[in-house]
Amino acid sequence: MSNEKGDVETLRPFLESADEIQHILDNEKKWPIRSWRIGERRDKPGETELMFWVKRGSGYSKDGYEEEVRLWIKQSGDGWSLKTYNAIY
Repeated sequence: MSNEKGDVETLRPFLESADEIQHILDNEKKWPIRSWRIGERRDKPGETELMFWVKRGSGYSKDGYEEEVRLWIKQSGDGWSLKTYNAIY
């Protein structure tokens, strides 16, 4: 995830198309996640989809609105790793 310093480049390997990469990285810089809570979890063998409700900074969530962020993680070796990241703005 992006950190307090705005290091959104860590998301790049988990985005699929060039359009998606530019769209998500630009929006993550513009409206960084300030808080999040889990909304949904779907488990499959060796894979899990997590949906979070997030509040964003820079005035995006000024009215308390939450938006969706989805993470797909997969089991690899002895642990889990991020497979895909997606967000709604």
